[in-house]
Amino acid sequence: MPLSTQSTYESMHALMDRAFVEASPAGDPDPEIDLQGLEKPLWGHHSFRRFADTVARQTMSQTGATEQDIDIIFGWMEAFYSAKMQMHYETKLIRERRSVVTSLV
Repeated sequence: MPLSTQSTYESMHALMDRAFVEASPAGDPDPEIDLQGLEKPLWGHHSFRRFADTVARQTMSQTGATEQDIDIIFGWMEAFYSAKMQMHYETKLIRERRSVVTSLV
């Protein structure tokens, strides 16, 4: 079965909870995560998607990904791009192009 948010939700949360505990030994908080006053993090797929998008945009010069590549891979501006049928026929979504967008996440 292909990956989907429904098929990964439970395992991703368990993995992230474990990673949080291991990254914060003996009450030493992980400097990379801002809990915004919470005792423990709340995980959501939207935050993972936003994080991956942020990293993809920050590393565009290294990966060669374009803003358009990122928008298409992450599903931003879907209505705009779906109205442009030529995008469907171009080779913008070949596997190598898709993999470069998130290669440094």
